[in-house]
Amino acid sequence: MVAVDCFWSSGRNKAMVDRQRVLVIGDGLGGLSFANKLKLKSTNAEIKVVGKSPKHYYKADGLQIPFQLKNYRQSVKNVRFLLHDSIEYLRDEVIRINPRQKTVNLGSGRTDYYDYLVIATGARLATEEIPGYDGEAKHFYDLQHSMELELIIKKFNDGNLVITVPDTPYQCPPAPYQFAILADEYFSKRNLRGRISITFLSPYKTLFPLAAVSERIESIFEDHNVTFKTGFKTVSVNQKNKEVLSETGDHENYGLLVMIPPHRGQSFISDSGLPGEHGFVNVDPSTLQVKDAPGVFAIGDAAHLETVKAGSATLHQAETVSDIISNELGSDYPVRPYDGSATCLLFAGDKTGARLSTSYAGGTTMSNPDRLGFYLKKIDSDLYFSSLIRGMS
Repeated sequence: MVAVDCFWSSGRNKAMVDRQRVLVIGDGLGGLSFANKLKLKSTNAEIKVVGKSPKHYYKADGLQIPFQLKNYRQSVKNVRFLLHDSIEYLRDEVIRINPRQKTVNLGSGRTDYYDYLVIATGARLATEEIPGYDGEAKHFYDLQHSMELELIIKKFNDGNLVITVPDTPYQCPPAPYQFAILADEYFSKRNLRGRISITFLSPYKTLFPLAAVSERIESIFEDHNVTFKTGFKTVSVNQKNKEVLSETGDHENYGLLVMIPPHRGQSFISDSGLPGEHGFVNVDPSTLQVKDAPGVFAIGDAAHLETVKAGSATLHQAETVSDIISNELGSDYPVRPYDGSATCLLFAGDKTGARLSTSYAGGTTMSNPDRLGFYLKKIDSDLYFSSLIRGMS
């Protein structure tokens, strides 16, 4: 069992702990899965989730929607439907966290108190940080923009499709690479591939930051006739000339530009004085506890960790924090420290899929593409809604 901060006064018997207020900020995967997991483990917790999205969207489907591989209606569920009945759901916006007072100020003017706080507010898409991005570049990182991209791709029949990653970290590192592969197959089926070139601009020294994985993706790109440049960190978009510019002065012209938006933490995190770079919260890598903020945890994309920002990582982190809190509340669950684990399923082309696995100790590996990986990727939203987000993983 790992060592955790003691949130109770010394000598207090865990078996006699009163019901404690557990406040969860965020109604995405991290917030909902954690709340549901904790509910299944502890009867000593009063759990409240604060969020502002009555509809929950499965973000991984954003890759398939632009290519008409999935109807968006399959990717959206009511938040209240996904939470266990006894969990309170409050539609509101967080303005500030006050760790010393153990309070949270909300946009409605109310103040909520907590014994435990779990920050699961995801990432903010900071498109304004790239001059020329807004109104020109497209992306698939939320439902609205994924659906808009579907309409644009339908009409795109000639020119250079440029896919670029301007900054890290971002959600699901393999996502833009998969987009390039799916684009090749989509335009090939429409007999347009001879008129459309696909160019991938990578900010890394290699195509993918890890050499072993990069070699595999390079091979897949060659099979799909995807051109790529390395060391190209996009810093601005020249809308008039239809070109993206790198920090070294290089440029690439485009007919359609798909750019991963810079990812940042929510503004209220920095405003609350919580430690972290770009608004992501610094946490203990094993327990997800926020330094110098007793009873406060951060999980998912909101946390600054040396691992990928991915749904599977969030689920593992939610498991660890629910173990810690339920154990403190007398449920006697063993605490399983988070070890950096994450597994991403990815489309590898030609109806095959692969698994990208990572952990703190084991590094990152990529499996050989196979048909099983492809079909698991196709149906993962069913598993997501039926069990994973409900805390039953």
